[in-house]
Amino acid sequence: MPKVTYNGATYECAIAIKGATYVELRDSTGATTYRFDGVASFSSFTISDGNWTDPAGAQETRATATLSSGDLVVTTDDEIGNGSIVKFAAPCNCSAVTGSMVVNNVAYSIVDTLDAAVPGKDAWCAGAMISFIINKTNKKAYIQNQAMVGSVVKWDSISVPLSGWVSSSDGGYKNTVAVTGVLPTDNPHSVDITRSGTAANIKAAMTAFSKVYKITTYNGSIELWAPYAKPTATFSIRMEATR
Repeated sequence: MPKVTYNGATYECAIAIKGATYVELRDSTGATTYRFDGVASFSSFTISDGNWTDPAGAQETRATATLSSGDLVVTTDDEIGNGSIVKFAAPCNCSAVTGSMVVNNVAYSIVDTLDAAVPGKDAWCAGAMISFIINKTNKKAYIQNQAMVGSVVKWDSISVPLSGWVSSSDGGYKNTVAVTGVLPTDNPHSVDITRSGTAANIKAAMTAFSKVYKITTYNGSIELWAPYAKPTATFSIRMEATR
């Protein structure tokens, strides 16, 4: 990633823009992190591990990508400058991309912000919005964001009965609950209680759920583990998992 040095201080950024009378540094989301206005001379600014981007090159380009023989192929009517951001909905999971990103017939290596190759190591979901920063000098496309691998499955209401808690061999207490469609390979990433009923019931459910430390998925069931204290109320949860 580019590093800009000014008056002895060094600033790391994703995009370093040199305007007519200003220098603007942006992070990987495109947000401005530092801006220096009223610059009469750029001799006090030096850049390493990257290149300056002109203001026109910082404009975002939205396009449609296709997969062709392992390459991500993007064609756009917009001019692609150094530091241009190309954004599109991924046509496939990253693991299917075995070649380069081809933008307007120019091939770029797909790398993350640490300059490590992305295909085969990390992944995004087909249909996820993906952004790349184009470096025309070294022919690299730096990925800005990555979505979760696989699809997302969810359950809106899973009842966890008070009567189901039993002592666990790992210490504490466990509760095994039947859940239709859940698989042992599902990875829960969002779990919360369903907030319904009276204020007193919601408070009791929140207190009970706060004692749960881990949820493990199995074929058709989940196991909740409360390592320190047994929950003292029935509660319901909604759960999302990556499959």
